[in-house]
Order: sequence, then C-alpha cells, then structure tokens
Amino acid sequence: MYVTITQSNYLNDRIATLFTSDISAIDGGKETGLSIRIVKWKCSLVGIMEAPFFGTGTGDAVDYLVSCYEKENFWGQYPQYRFNSHNQYLETTLTLGITGLISLMGCLVLPFRLAIKRRDYQLLSCIALFSFCCLTESLLERQWGIVFLTFCFHLSFDEN
Repeated sequence: MYVTITQSNYLNDRIATLFTSDISAIDGGKETGLSIRIVKWKCSLVGIMEAPFFGTGTGDAVDYLVSCYEKENFWGQYPQYRFNSHNQYLETTLTLGITGLISLMGCLVLPFRLAIKRRDYQLLSCIALFSFCCLTESLLERQWGIVFLTFCFHLSFDEN
C-alpha cells in the first residue's frame, strides 16, 4: 500500500492536502473535503442541540442545514447544493432525534451481535464497512446505501 501511495501523484497530493490545508477555509476554492464536512457536522450538532429528543422532522433536516450554512457563510447554502450532514449518525439524530439514533444503532448492533454468535464473517464485514462509511457519508439518504445494507442482511439471513 505504501508503494502505491508513494508512486501515485494523485494520492500523494490528496494526502498532503489533508495535512497542509486550512480546515477553516469554506469558500474561494481553498476548501477541502474535510473543511467542508466540518461545517456540515458543526451545523448538524447545532441542530441536534436545538431539538435533541425528536429532531427537526423528516424532510426538514436539509432545510435546517441550509439556514445554518447561511449563518456560517458557507457556499453550500445555495439551492443547487442542499448538502446533507455527510454523517449518517448525525443525519439520523438531526432528523429523528436521539430516539432515531438509538433505533439506527439497534439496527446495526443487533445483527452485528448475531453475526458474531453465528460466526458469519460476511455479515460482520458488511456491517463494519457500512458503519465506518456512515462516519463520512449519509448512506441511508441514498438508494444505493439502503440497497447495500438490505442486500447484506438478505444474504446472511436467507442462508440460515
């Protein structure tokens, strides 16, 4: 892996950008994926603090984020973008509150425990991959994220 990274100019630039960029830059072409996500996560946390138990409601999370982006002077405020939280855990908590987060965690933890009990390494891998990807992307906001998780569950539970 080290050889691949050191031989690829693109990967070298991407990694160097993480350590040398200004994460506070949110416009003007100096922003990075990390600095953009930090604004999204910050706005999500502010929204969660405003409505911690029941959230903003389904369909209203992006509207809330856009208003927060305006306050932060983030270019993601413009109607053509309408960015979500880019973190499924924050997105679920912002939309449905702590009760929604508990439900999401149950949907991931219970099959994970069952997979450990059955020694179902395929399901373990799928849930682990999905859970880690949820840290930087709102997977359940997209059709392919739902299909991926459902497909993994179906394969595992269909066998037994």
